[in-house]
Amino acid sequence: MVGNALVCIAVYTNHTMRTVTNIFIVNLAVADFFVILFCLPPTVVWDVTETWFMGKAMCKVVIYFQ
Repeated sequence: MVGNALVCIAVYTNHTMRTVTNIFIVNLAVADFFVILFCLPPTVVWDVTETWFMGKAMCKVVIYFQ
């Protein structure tokens, strides 16, 4: 997460780094953040407890996001 944040900050603050390739790398870093925020917690809870607590709708949403 720290590395992804540093990539985003570096490209945002340095105008010469705003190339198409670097914007693509920032896009990948933001996608990593979303995976960590939305997909990882429910998966960890399910793996540890072996029970799904969040209902059928959330099960389908999490699978869709993954």
